Amino acid sequence: MTFKRISGNSSFANGELQQTVVSDNLGLAGVTLIASNVYGDTTIILAKPDSAASNAVQDTFMVVTASPDSMRIVSGDQQTAVIATTLPQPLVVQLWDNAGAPLQDYPVLFKILGSGGKLAGGSDSVAISTDSSGVAQTSWTLGAVAGLQQVVAEAQFNEKALRQSPLLFTATAVTGGVSAVLSQVVLASEPFVLADSQAAAIINIYLKDDFGNVIADKPVEIEVSGQNNFIKQPDSLTNHQGLATAELRSTVAERKVIKARVVSDSLVLQDSVIVRFIASGNQQNGMVNRVLPQPLAVRARDKFGNFAGASRVVFTVLAGEGSIVGNHILTSDSNGVAQAQWQLGPQPGLNRLSASLEDSPHVAVTFSANAIDSTTTGVADDTGTLPQQFALHQNSPNPFNPETMMQFSLPEAAQVELSIYDLTGRRIKILLATQLPAGAHRVRWNGKDEAGQSLHSGVYFYTLRARMLHSGKTMTATRKLALIK
Repeated sequence: MTFKRISGNSSFANGELQQTVVSDNLGLAGVTLIASNVYGDTTIILAKPDSAASNAVQDTFMVVTASPDSMRIVSGDQQTAVIATTLPQPLVVQLWDNAGAPLQDYPVLFKILGSGGKLAGGSDSVAISTDSSGVAQTSWTLGAVAGLQQVVAEAQFNEKALRQSPLLFTATAVTGGVSAVLSQVVLASEPFVLADSQAAAIINIYLKDDFGNVIADKPVEIEVSGQNNFIKQPDSLTNHQGLATAELRSTVAERKVIKARVVSDSLVLQDSVIVRFIASGNQQNGMVNRVLPQPLAVRARDKFGNFAGASRVVFTVLAGEGSIVGNHILTSDSNGVAQAQWQLGPQPGLNRLSASLEDSPHVAVTFSANAIDSTTTGVADDTGTLPQQFALHQNSPNPFNPETMMQFSLPEAAQVELSIYDLTGRRIKILLATQLPAGAHRVRWNGKDEAGQSLHSGVYFYTLRARMLHSGKTMTATRKLALIK
């Protein structure tokens, strides 16, 4: 009996395409066919007795090898890693034929979707053949963009996708460490700010990693050069744009350099901004009947918040009987700034003045100054030793007539106000309203009220309020004194 392969890729022993055998005593004859290694191959075998004189005495066999059927994800999906790093686990898939056996040496194509990094070999697509277990795998180095990244794995048979193909792998790329070089410190307000403790420079801090991705949820704070700075640090972590905002106010006219620091990383950014605080003239000390050393400065804005040049600004004395040197109505310059010289009144104590736009008198800013003469002075203690805590001491002498001395201690520079009150709680005299350095200070009072009138004998109170410039704490203390005539 002769068995002969008519078509297909299967073969007999030793790769033979035809084989002749002798039937046994039952008339049976058989051969071993080695199936093709081609998936889905169809082989036709013709069997014919050698003694047959006609083709009518023959038989045909058809053998079909199993075809590729399906694939699935084994591991590597939904990982998280820092951008531009290789995932800890490879992407692994497994393939089977329709007989349920693993597909060996079968190609699987892995492809990156978008700009999601590189696969094995450094390319964005790679074909990997399955091993004896039907498994194919590749490494995946994430791209430089934070967020969701994707790779697809697919396999086909006869130009038709296997069941479950394509398979989608996803990974989350997270930002790396903060870049001190690419992160930015940006001035969001004008580069010139009035040094009046009210006007603020707005500073935006943008955090980025080495690839320019924004970094959220980081604590940052600013560091500022110069003196008498009132800093409002960001009240939250960086947002989804990598942004945090701080504010800076000051009472000292000077050039200030602002840098930013990532608190959690102890990292100072290389970027910085410069803000120039210009003199505002508020809260100065000066002698009675004298012009203050610094001019008063205001900045006019229009209804849209833009600085308004050539605006008429009216300066009006409110208390203290002082006056503006020259014309009390001035025109702002091209930057919206108007400046005036203020001569204090004849009595020691608080002087007040307002500035408003001529066409908008209801919108005003107020200046205050402390007028000093020989009977009302403030001097620093000469011991050279800074006090450790805030304190208001008892006046001396007490009772007194005609004058007494009040002493207080500041552990740090502060904005202070020292006032006299009567028994009803009515304020009758402001002795000090100014900024003072750390140290011990003394103020003399001559027993007169704000109008310069001598007070009657009686019991009075003096209260010291201080806002610390470094710590931001507010301290208050009150003591009793007696005036006897």
